Amino acid sequence: MSGATALDLGTAVQLAHALTAHVAEEIGVRSLCVKGPVLHEQELRAARVSSDADVLVEPDRLDDLVSALQRRGWQERFVADVPRILSNHAVTLFHQEWPCDIDVHHGFLGFLAPERDVFETIWARRSSTRIAGTEVVCADPVANSAMLALHCLREMHDSRNRTELAGLVSVWTADRRELDADDLLDFANATGSMETLRPFLEQIDVDAPVGPFDSRALAAWNLHTSSVGAGRAAAWLAAITAAPWRERPRLLAHAVLPPESEYRLEHPEIGPGRRDFAAAIRRRIVNGARTLPPAAVQIARARRLVATASTAEDMSVAARPPVNTIHSPSTSSRGGDDMSKSVAIIGTRGYPSYYGGFETAVRRIAPYLAERGWDVTVYGRDGSTKDDDANRDPRVKTRVTRGIESKSLSTLTYGLSACVDAVRRKPDVALVMNVANGFWLPLLRGRGIPTAVNVDGIEWDRAKWGKIAKNVFRSGAKATALFGDELIYDAVEISRRWKKDFKRDGTFIPYGGDDPGPLPEVEGFPHRGYILIVARFVPENTIVEFLDAAEILGERWPVVIVGSSGYGGELDERARSLAAEKKHISWLGHVSDDRKLFALWQHAGAYFHGHSVGGTNPALVQAMSCGAPTVARDTVYNREVLDDCAIFAQPDSASIVAAISQLMSDPDRQEELSVGAHARGRSHYSWDVVCAGYEAVIEQQLARRKERVR
Repeated sequence: MSGATALDLGTAVQLAHALTAHVAEEIGVRSLCVKGPVLHEQELRAARVSSDADVLVEPDRLDDLVSALQRRGWQERFVADVPRILSNHAVTLFHQEWPCDIDVHHGFLGFLAPERDVFETIWARRSSTRIAGTEVVCADPVANSAMLALHCLREMHDSRNRTELAGLVSVWTADRRELDADDLLDFANATGSMETLRPFLEQIDVDAPVGPFDSRALAAWNLHTSSVGAGRAAAWLAAITAAPWRERPRLLAHAVLPPESEYRLEHPEIGPGRRDFAAAIRRRIVNGARTLPPAAVQIARARRLVATASTAEDMSVAARPPVNTIHSPSTSSRGGDDMSKSVAIIGTRGYPSYYGGFETAVRRIAPYLAERGWDVTVYGRDGSTKDDDANRDPRVKTRVTRGIESKSLSTLTYGLSACVDAVRRKPDVALVMNVANGFWLPLLRGRGIPTAVNVDGIEWDRAKWGKIAKNVFRSGAKATALFGDELIYDAVEISRRWKKDFKRDGTFIPYGGDDPGPLPEVEGFPHRGYILIVARFVPENTIVEFLDAAEILGERWPVVIVGSSGYGGELDERARSLAAEKKHISWLGHVSDDRKLFALWQHAGAYFHGHSVGGTNPALVQAMSCGAPTVARDTVYNREVLDDCAIFAQPDSASIVAAISQLMSDPDRQEELSVGAHARGRSHYSWDVVCAGYEAVIEQQLARRKERVR
């Protein structure tokens, strides 16, 4: 066809039917034209252009017909090795000079009888029609009706399928002599499709008896039709949750990050560069994140529907009808009154870690629970903790799992690997930090592990994240709202936001602070003689505005900067330059020595707290417990925590300079705010109260699980 006028799609499909019929006859292979233009010729469907030519071939001769077409320039399309709820039933061929594909079927989804029996049944009642001026063998109207109905029923989330099924119902409820209900029932019985066709049979008022069927295949059919609206995420989730435990890590890794060579073959539209591939993977993760919550709901619903028909085999990713495992309630005595209760803490960098608020909380919660008799395991990342840390409680177990160490993927990937490991070990309850791990909650729920989730702040409002990351956090929050058994809010305002956005109540538990008692001054920084900021270098912490203010304030008072971005970048360079150029500005970077950090807070003349998003900020609570005189950015969260124990400033350098200068020039006001903050920290934000609150929540989830088991 080289050099000829390009074929339009409709003509190409008809010619492909004629070509395949000719090739099959030439090599002595029985084949039938199905669907497509045959449906229009038999007046079963309105005319429309198909994208491919569908041919049903005797199963034993599939390779012969495919090889014959390949000798004529047709090539087999790449099929990714990914989970499928229903087995692959056709080989798809394409040709560089043809705008359509040819689908060579060795079976047809929805016929549950053996493929050989199905083909012989359809062949025995074959008909013929003319396509592209050629007489071709085709399925008769009854068989084609069944195939069209099954094709529509398989994906009823598609509006076109719903329309075409309604049209087929109209055809069958009209008085057409060649469409006989008893004949259709006989055909359904012979092909094992009585149960899969039942919704169609009911719509055409045919009273169908219970026909013979393969329970495994019917379970897979029902699982697919109930979850197909969620796309490939449903197949991945079904495969992962039903696979043997030793297979799950491999499947999860493949789901999140498929091999580049394979993914490029499946998606030839991806550009050649590494950035093109990275962008495609980011889109894949975002799309998967969006569809995972509905997929999990649909999978759960489907498994309830097919529970009576499922067997106790594991579902695999092989090309065969998968089987769903029905788990009986655990007979383990773990969590019983006479046994140690176990809790897994997921979503932090490890124990003991000094990275951020979650890590600070876990440094207190984990030993508290261990002291109370819990078997505590904290999941973390390699290199984030030290085995010889003097603050490590030997009763707290730690586990390091793998992940991708990057700003955008670390939380997701480390959370995923931690959840997989927890699923294998099955603690009595899981305490999960961060809504980004909401995507993996269905894994824990599927294993019968109740969860309590600290939702942190409103991450999708944070300026540090790009559009994709914000969408991921928002989707993770939706998944958390859907699958988290109990939610923990660290601020009243956060609980109001979740109630409004996600219709979820929860438990208010703030962060706590340690009262360190009197501490010596840090060398070089005299009592009430310096300005302090302690913050991660992200825009919403008002870092840019403070650094601008520091250039002015540093002319009168020493300025101490504690914190960094953790990944390097422009803000780190700015702090480094200021410290190098300005005599009275010191950048200490990240300070992991609590005693030194607490002393800096305790003796500061003015502590600037610029955090603008999130709920109760751990650094602010600890600063209060140390008695730091505070100037805070004016937000609803900071006012909730500080009440009247601080001076509030707007997020611009002039306002920050004015507020801090006022405080640094008024020793009486410094002491008034110091005493007030310390008293409020001790009365409202004690670690003993906070840790007891966490234990009460996980105890409650454990009790609810016991009730469900009973």
